Amino acid sequence: MNTLKLNIRYLVITGRLNKSGLTPIRCRITYNRQRKDFSTGIFINPDHWDPKNKDSLIRPGRNNQHATKPY
Repeated sequence: MNTLKLNIRYLVITGRLNKSGLTPIRCRITYNRQRKDFSTGIFINPDHWDPKNKDSLIRPGRNNQHATKPY
């Protein structure tokens, strides 16, 4: 019996900063050994990103301006 594996990861490429000094959060989905990488449209300060856990260090809803979504 074959099992299919699905991985979802969020990445921040710190070398790609916009004019505000924020970097985009990218999503990488791997399914059946095929990878699709795309931007989420959300930007974050690179200092507020935890690369080990691939998560934001600051939680929304606490008057923190850490992630923005342009309109």
